[in-house]
Amino acid sequence: MNSVNSGIQKISRGIYFAIEVIAKLIFIVMVFSVSIAVVGRLVFSKSPSWTEEIGILSLVWLCFLTAAMGVRDGSHMRMSIIEYVFNEKICLILHKIAYVVLIAIYLVFIVVGFDAVQMMSRSILPATRLPMSTMYGSIFITGILGLIMAIARLTDKECWN
Repeated sequence: MNSVNSGIQKISRGIYFAIEVIAKLIFIVMVFSVSIAVVGRLVFSKSPSWTEEIGILSLVWLCFLTAAMGVRDGSHMRMSIIEYVFNEKICLILHKIAYVVLIAIYLVFIVVGFDAVQMMSRSILPATRLPMSTMYGSIFITGILGLIMAIARLTDKECWN
């Protein structure tokens, strides 16, 4: 069982690193796109139509991907008031329950995201001509990544000691 847990932890660390690199690249694309839009509007009174779509796509992907990172390192949004109300043992149980709930939510993300990608695969974004499923794919991918990260966090003995 320890080798399985060790494998899960290694995989989650590798995925975390990959998400971090991809998120930085997406952020660069988003800043570049928004900068072109701003300069275009201020200097030329018109900006390329693709800049808004790329900016929105970048923002959506950035938000969803980094949410999976937050699950792994425990920085996702949570109510820390329970730590002041309950004793340490109850808090530990409640935190573990929260990760089980997150696993269920990410399973829903996978199913709903897959359906959304299927439904939107024939629709096209007007400016970039990218399939609309490019936007909705973020839900599906985040479901997979978040599921892995939540399982890794739940099975990481160092988090619960």
